[in-house]
Amino acid sequence: MIRFREPPASSEPAQTSVAVGADLDDALVLFGEQQDCIGCSLTVATPGKESQRAIERVRRIFSPLAQDGPTILPGAGSAGLLRRGGYWVDVDIDQRALRLRSVRMPSALVGAQRVLAVNDLRENVASRPVIAIGLRALFAHPIVQLAARFGGTADGLTTEIALAVNSDRYVLIASDRTQDMTLVLATQDIIVADLIVLALRQLQARSRDIGPWEDPLVQAATELNLGVRNSEEIDIDALISPTLSSQQHEAAVSMLTQAAELIGVHLAS
Repeated sequence: MIRFREPPASSEPAQTSVAVGADLDDALVLFGEQQDCIGCSLTVATPGKESQRAIERVRRIFSPLAQDGPTILPGAGSAGLLRRGGYWVDVDIDQRALRLRSVRMPSALVGAQRVLAVNDLRENVASRPVIAIGLRALFAHPIVQLAARFGGTADGLTTEIALAVNSDRYVLIASDRTQDMTLVLATQDIIVADLIVLALRQLQARSRDIGPWEDPLVQAATELNLGVRNSEEIDIDALISPTLSSQQHEAAVSMLTQAAELIGVHLAS
């Protein structure tokens, strides 16, 4: 179910929360200070399009008591092929995967104490962007990426690569330009992350394409038990900034409620 609550968000890391504000700072402040990862080393994994300020702002909100670990970017293309052998490590996944036996990933990512995945989608106009499920494939060795690219999302290779590294939390940043609002989604569940963002995009595009659950990448991830398997397992806290106008507030409530309904999640009574 989805429930609208007053900020701050729950500090329970397992809780999925969506915050809507006038800008990134306004949305992030609704989370308060999350208290997970006290004293541990936090590694940030990001596609590389996010500004350093945005990454640090997210880091300070979600793990304010953690030690700063590295920020890891994808090592794609020829640059990835030329990296020294110690940069990569083979991760055995054949017990759960159907096609791959192992995946070569950055050793710093595989050995990280905790991983925070940050993906800013505000400028991404792709019809099916990389959200969370496909994010890990961006960090894999270029040869593995090539296999996934030719295999396609329906082939399932991208989801098998996702078995190689676990992220402790995903923070996705999106926007509603028609209402001039910024959304921040925080969740531990890789499938929930994709479902909510796909639902929001479908609403904004006013499209009648296949629903989020029918997305090939989501279906492949479900088959591999990467996250939730049905809508009954999804529980969302929604927070809306008091700085928004009444029109924006109404639009935010409508948008989040409709997005939740698209993935089979209903408003709490």
